[in-house]
Amino acid sequence: MEADSLPTSRPLSIESANLTDIIPLYDSISYYKGAAVIRMMSMILGARTFQEGLQLYVTALNFSSATEKDLWKYLNEAANNTINIEQVMDGWTRQAGYPVLEINRIYSASDREGVGSYMMISQKPFSLLPATNIERNPWWIPFKYFDRTFNQVNEILWFNNTSATLSITTSNSDWILANPDYLGIYRTKYDSQNFRLILNQLQSNHTHIPTASRAALIDDIFALSRAALANITDAYELIRYLKNETALVPWTIALAAMNQQELLLGEHDILADVQQYFLELILPVYDQIGWIPVNQSTEWLRALLQPNILSTVCRYGHQSCIDAARSLYQNWTMNPTLNPIPADLRLTVYCTVARTGSRSEFSFLWTRLQNESIMSEASNLLEGLSCTQDPALILWFLNKHFENESIIRNQNLISSISKVARSPQANQIVWNWIRDNWPKLFSKWGKSGSGLKRIIDAVSSRFVTTRQRDEFKAFADTIIDKGKKKSISIILFL
Repeated sequence: MEADSLPTSRPLSIESANLTDIIPLYDSISYYKGAAVIRMMSMILGARTFQEGLQLYVTALNFSSATEKDLWKYLNEAANNTINIEQVMDGWTRQAGYPVLEINRIYSASDREGVGSYMMISQKPFSLLPATNIERNPWWIPFKYFDRTFNQVNEILWFNNTSATLSITTSNSDWILANPDYLGIYRTKYDSQNFRLILNQLQSNHTHIPTASRAALIDDIFALSRAALANITDAYELIRYLKNETALVPWTIALAAMNQQELLLGEHDILADVQQYFLELILPVYDQIGWIPVNQSTEWLRALLQPNILSTVCRYGHQSCIDAARSLYQNWTMNPTLNPIPADLRLTVYCTVARTGSRSEFSFLWTRLQNESIMSEASNLLEGLSCTQDPALILWFLNKHFENESIIRNQNLISSISKVARSPQANQIVWNWIRDNWPKLFSKWGKSGSGLKRIIDAVSSRFVTTRQRDEFKAFADTIIDKGKKKSISIILFL
C-alpha cells in the first residue's frame, strides 16, 4: 500500500489508447492494489456470487474487448442488483490513494452495556507525507466492527460521508476493532482509550484478537506514525506483545515494519538501541523455531516463517544464529558438490557467511555460483553474495555485472544490483558506482523498460538526509537524456 500512499500515486483505471502510456501501468498499483480491490469485491459479494459474476462476464464477452463497466454489470447481475457495484468501486479504481478511518468512541457515563455509547467515524485521504494536501471524493467504505465479546455488525454498513455517528452496545471497558479480516482497503486510527484497551488485550492474551486483525494493527500503527497521525512510541509499545507471537502474518508485517524503521533511522545513534529492542522481541520465536527443517506438508505456515526469522536474527548479529549458519556452511565446504544445507535456509546461510566471513569464503560462494546450473540455487547464491560488507568486494561484485561473459544471468542483473544497493553498508558505494558508470547503465537500460528505474529506486530508498537529497538532485540536473521514461525522479523523503 506504500506506493498508493504517496502524492505520486495514480488511479487504478486510466483510459489510454497510446501503447507507450500503457507499458508503465504494469506497476505495483496495477498488481498489488488491483489484487486488493478484487479481494475486497469478493469479500463484499461473497466468494460464490463473485465467481458467478466472473463466469457471466467471461462467457458474455468471450473473444471480445471489455471495460471495467462490463465487469460491474455482470457482478451486479450475479448479486441480483442488490448493490450498485459501479457506484461503490469507482472511488477505488478511478481516483488515486485510499482513506484512513478515524474511530472516536463516546464512552457512556454508566458502564452498563448498551447505555449511552457511540462511535464517531470519519474518513480522509491517507498520505505518508503529512504536509501534503490531498483532495479526494469520499470512498464508499464497507464498514464492519467487532468487540472483545465478538459482538459485531454482521451486515456491511456502507459509509460514504466524511463523518458519521453509530450507536454501539460495547461496554466502556471493552475494546472495539474495525475492518475484520481486512475487509476494506483503509487504515484505522482509534481514540487513545480504545487503543489502550487493545494494547492490554495483546499483552494479556493476544490470541483473543484474530490473526489478521493483529497483523492489521501492526501495519496500521506504523503507517500512521509515519504519517504523523500517531506517535512512534505507540507503535513500539504495540509490538511489545510479539514476544508471545508465533503466527506468520503478524510476524511478516512486523519484520517489514522493523526494516522500514531501520531505513528511516539511517545512521542515527538510536538505531543500535532500536535494533536491540527488535532482537529482544524476536528471540523467543527464534528459540522456538530453531534451525531444524520444518515439515512443509504439515506445518507450511511455520516453514514460511522460519527463514525470515533466522535471517533477521543473524542480521542483527546474534552470535548463536551466526554460529549455526557458519556451522552449516562449514559442513558444505567439506564436500562442495553435495550441499547439505536445507533448501529453505540456504539464502540465510549464504548471506550470513558473506556478511560475516572472510574473502576466501566469499570466493567459495562465487565459485559455486560459477558452477551452478539450477536457477533457484544460482539466485540464492547471487543474493547471498550481495550481503558482503567488505567495500572492495562490493565494488568488485558490482563491476562483475558489466562483464560480457559474466556468470550473472542477464535476467538477474537488475535485481542483483538492486539488492546490493539496498544494503546499508553498500548503499553509498553503489550510489558512487552508479554516478561513475552512468553512461554504461543508461546505454544498457535507460531507454526501454523499467530496469534503470528499479536500480535508482533501490539506491534512493535509503536516502533520508538533506545531503543525500541535494546530491541526488545535483546528479539528476547533469543528465541531459533521461530516456523515453522518467528514470530519474524527485525523491520523496518520508
